[in-house]
Amino acid sequence: MQPIDINAVFFMVGISIVLIVSGYQFYFWPQRKPLRTCNVGKVSSIDSRIPFQPQWVWIYSALYYPFMISPVIWISSAAEFMWICASYVLLLFIHVAISMMYPIKTPTNWRDYNPNTYSKRFLKFIQSIDKGGNCFPSMHVAVATLTALHMTFGLIETFNWIVILSWSSVVAISLSSVLTKQHFTRDIVAAFPLSCALYYFYSKYVDIEMFSIF
Repeated sequence: MQPIDINAVFFMVGISIVLIVSGYQFYFWPQRKPLRTCNVGKVSSIDSRIPFQPQWVWIYSALYYPFMISPVIWISSAAEFMWICASYVLLLFIHVAISMMYPIKTPTNWRDYNPNTYSKRFLKFIQSIDKGGNCFPSMHVAVATLTALHMTFGLIETFNWIVILSWSSVVAISLSSVLTKQHFTRDIVAAFPLSCALYYFYSKYVDIEMFSIF
């Protein structure tokens, strides 16, 4: 698959940023208009053994967003771009539906720390926006996994270091989600099959030609 010109890449990056910002308005809907009381999730023995390492917030946020947009480096047409964007929108709808019916947040004491470092201040800033309630499954990990799947099958004919880097990013983002105490381990585990199932059915039943009008 041949890369498109740099102007198209910048255009798609701009559209992607607009979609991400717009998507967050919907993502926070379960927190703003809850259908059910948000409960604190059960802390497993594994969760209790995982140390709080706030420096991983830079992976959790600074790596996450560029990685989410990274498929634009190989997308070859506007139709393909819209097809990929629509898969993220579908994932968002599924995640919000789950969060509306099964709202879960992390324990209050996980957010009780002194913001005396840049990492902790940045994490506090994120938590001031995201109040919790969308824990299960981890949207961060679900999006990262879906991105890696798009990268893998989009570059399947020239399987290279980009694919390896993509899955390494998924691992790093997954680790950051639990090391910053933003998620339970089960949130991470649940995100993988969700994205894999979505990608399988989406790629099988949603034809890219449907978006050829763009």
